[in-house]
Amino acid sequence: MAFFDRLFRRKKRKELFQRLTLEEKRKVLDLSEFYLRSVLDAKSGRAKVHEIDTGTEYVQKMTDDDIKEAIELARLQRKATAATEAGNHRGAIRIYEQICAKAPFDSISMMSIGIHYAHLGDGPKAVRYLEKALQSDPNNQRVRRNLESIRRDLGL
Repeated sequence: MAFFDRLFRRKKRKELFQRLTLEEKRKVLDLSEFYLRSVLDAKSGRAKVHEIDTGTEYVQKMTDDDIKEAIELARLQRKATAATEAGNHRGAIRIYEQICAKAPFDSISMMSIGIHYAHLGDGPKAVRYLEKALQSDPNNQRVRRNLESIRRDLGL
């Protein structure tokens, strides 16, 4: 059974970032680990600089556990980027799968898995992941363009 199928068939896990909208959850994925650590330190009174801009309302809605999860996702994203830059497609796929397991709403990580499968020459898997990414985020033009490009390259 493919990873993606297992991901959605497993028992329902606690939803990540429960207080946030889907759009806000996706925005959290763009925050840096450093920024998230600073916000956590500011919330707990451990900040060395006490005037940390906690940003928009969605960051303020996050619990400490949410921020810790976001830090872990940022760390995984950094590792996936390093694997990608090193040309380690299989390693990047494994890391992006970990991200998707924690944040199934992350269409960019799903798209990245598809792109890595395309680099490995596995067109059907590439298309499947890109289609799932587009289902997850139908308005994401970046995902749509990548799917169209891979389909065109495969002659579909």
